[in-house]
Order: sequence, then C-alpha cells, then structure tokens
Amino acid sequence: MEKNGRYIGVVTGLTHEGMGVTRAEGIAVFVPAVCVGDEIEFQVVKLLKNYAYGRLVRLITPSKDRVAAECPVFPKCGGCVTRTLSYEAEAAAKCKNTEENFKKLGGLDLQAEEMLTHRPDRYRNKAIYPVAKEGEKLVAGFYAQRSHRVIPVSDCLLQPENFAPLLEKILAFGSQNGWKPFDRETGKGDIRHIFIRAGFATDQRLVTLITASLDLPGVEILAKELMNFDPGVVGVVLCENRRKDNVLLGEKLVTVAGKGVLEDRLCGLTFSLSPRSFYQVNPVMAEKLYKKAKEFLVPKKEELLLDLYCGAGTIGLSMAEDYGRVIGVEIISEAIQNAKENAARNGIENAEFFCMDASVAAKRLEESGLRPDAVVLDPPRKGCDTTCLDAVLAMAPQKIAMISCNSATAARDAAYLSERGYRITRFAVADLFPRTAHCECVLCLER
Repeated sequence: MEKNGRYIGVVTGLTHEGMGVTRAEGIAVFVPAVCVGDEIEFQVVKLLKNYAYGRLVRLITPSKDRVAAECPVFPKCGGCVTRTLSYEAEAAAKCKNTEENFKKLGGLDLQAEEMLTHRPDRYRNKAIYPVAKEGEKLVAGFYAQRSHRVIPVSDCLLQPENFAPLLEKILAFGSQNGWKPFDRETGKGDIRHIFIRAGFATDQRLVTLITASLDLPGVEILAKELMNFDPGVVGVVLCENRRKDNVLLGEKLVTVAGKGVLEDRLCGLTFSLSPRSFYQVNPVMAEKLYKKAKEFLVPKKEELLLDLYCGAGTIGLSMAEDYGRVIGVEIISEAIQNAKENAARNGIENAEFFCMDASVAAKRLEESGLRPDAVVLDPPRKGCDTTCLDAVLAMAPQKIAMISCNSATAARDAAYLSERGYRITRFAVADLFPRTAHCECVLCLER
C-alpha cells in the first residue's frame, strides 16, 4: 500500500468514531462519510504500520442504507459523522458497537434488551460555537475534525432553529464593535465561544458569551437588544476564561441582563440551570434514559438512593418520590446549588446534595457507615476511578444503575464491579446523540 495511492473496496463496518472500515492490500483502511455496503474508490491519506486512513474519491455502488446528506457543511464540520447513513442503520450500528465494547473491553457478553431512539435532528438544547474571523467579520460554527479550524455554520441541523438568528445577531454586533477572536497561543482577543442553551419545555433561552475579559465592548447594549429581539431569552451572561487550553468555561460568571439561569421541565419536574450545570443535551431521550434506569432499580419507599455525579440533580430528583431518601454528590458548586434549588422548587424534601468529588464523597460516606440500598453512577466520559468503585463496593448496595456516555469506560467499570460480587441483570442502549459517533447506555448490576 502506498500513501496517496487509490484503491477500490467495500465498506464492511463502522468504527466507534463513525468511520467506515474497508481493506486494501490486506490492511484495514478507515474512511469517513461512507456507509456499510458502499463500494468505493478511496485515496490513502495516512499510512501507519497496521492500518491506514483514507478519503472518499468516488462512490461506485451505494449501500442500501445510504441517504442524501442534508447538511451543507457535512463532512467538513466535525460534529456529525453519519449524515449519509439512514437513521435506522445508524442506531443498529451504535447498538452493535456498544455490545462489542462490553465484550472486547470488559469480557461481558451482553445483548441490549432495547435500543432507545427518538428523532435524529433538532434535538440538542445547547450549542457552544467557537468564534473566528473571516475578513472583517466574525464567524462562528464548529471545529473541523481533529483541528481548531472553525467551519462557519449558521443553522446546524442538530440545534433548534431559533439559535441561528441569535447567533447571527451576536456576530454582527461583535463585528461592528471591533471584537476580536481569542488567540490561545498569544492570550489576546475578546470572544472565545458563544454558548446558547434552551429549555424546550419552557421555550426559554440563556445566552452566555465566553470571553477573555469581563470588559467586553458594548455587551450591555447587546444584552438588551437580544432580549428585545427574542422574548424567549431570559438572560445574558459573561463567562471569563483566560486559559490557553481546551477548557471551555471559566470560573467567573457575571449576569449582564435578565437572569443567570433558565428553567426547563424533565420527568415532570422543573429544573433551574446555570451555564455550568450539567444537563443532558437531548431532553426527550434523557427522560427515556432516566425512566429506564428507574425501571431497572425498582425503587422502594423505605430505601436510600445515592446519586453520584448528580449534576443539577435531575436523575436523583426524578426518582425521589419512589425512595425514602436521596443523596446527591457533584464536584461543580453551581450545579449543587442548582440541585438544591431544584429540590425546593419541586417541593422535594427527602433529597440532600453535597459538593465534592464523587470518589472522595463515596469514600467518606462509606467510612461514615452509610449503606445505600441503590446507587446511580453517571460519570463523565473518563468513567469512575477505582477509589469511587471500591467505596461503592464497601457500601454494598443491593443494586447499581450505571449510566454512561462512553461504553468503553462503562465496560471497564462494569467488569470491575462484576469481578467483585455483582452481576449485570439489565442492559439497554440509548441514542442521545444522533448523527454523531456518541451513544449512551444504561445497565443494572445486582449484588
């Protein structure tokens, strides 16, 4: 095989990143924007020892699952990876890949009892747009894959339609007022990202401008204009972030106009969300996922539920009426404050929330003699560390519900628990991120 050489092959599978897998000269080649069953001509763009990456040159015979990509910037934008694949085929591939991760990485031979899905477009309730400059105008969109090159996008098909007018108005105002995109290498510039979050059930929107300084020219005027332009905008917030790495949100938040939070409803409850609050981006699918987790746990009124990595309290509060007591733990202080406010707003008196690292909290609770009947684990993509898992094991809950956006780390963590006295009794996959490479899963482990 030669770099830049052209070959013909049939796509036989999809990777967990959504790339097609074909072969040439006995070597696996990964090609983006193709479907299983496509016969393609491809060019090798990167050649490694045991595999290669290619780009599609010509579609020879299309797969039966191929559809037209409706997005004008696909595949340049790094967000969606399966725009050319029917959603039915995408969901099936994600379910299969999740099952394979549990088998290969955790040694767990599982078959999902259900693949939870909804609509594949307009499902996201938030977008964080990096800002760049083209000529004299500011632009925003999303990064090209494996780069920090901004692909301008005015109306992403994954976002609500009412985000685009707000984005365009902010960019026009910033261009007129001389805002400059932040340069991470030099540390100079004004605007880094534009963050818009929506409450679908309440028709509210919160605009957060992530900046290098709280001194952003004309921001008070812009805030008033945005709230007059879109009555659904309940507040405009500045978030100062001077860091030169990939961390999006800074520690300092200042409300410029309106409120610094928005409200949304999920699982029959009302939630208050700040820019730093974790909240699932696909609320319809989040409801399905949380209901499935509760179904797996079979709550009882006399039991105690421990909700680790609780965010704004959505999971624990959605189950509170079925448990005698709920304890939630989260490391982000604003999220814990939101969780406490959410409990009060919904009249829930049997839930407590603590701000600390989940691993530290689990250890302290175990040392204090706490014995929860059930534990919910909903960690970030890196999964749980062994300190947390060991503390949970020491507390010996009867049931553990694990929710994960990364089946690789979920497989690792589930295997760790399975080797120490727990068995997996229920397992389902949930597609909270259609058209992207990401997927969630939920499983129940019983002692």
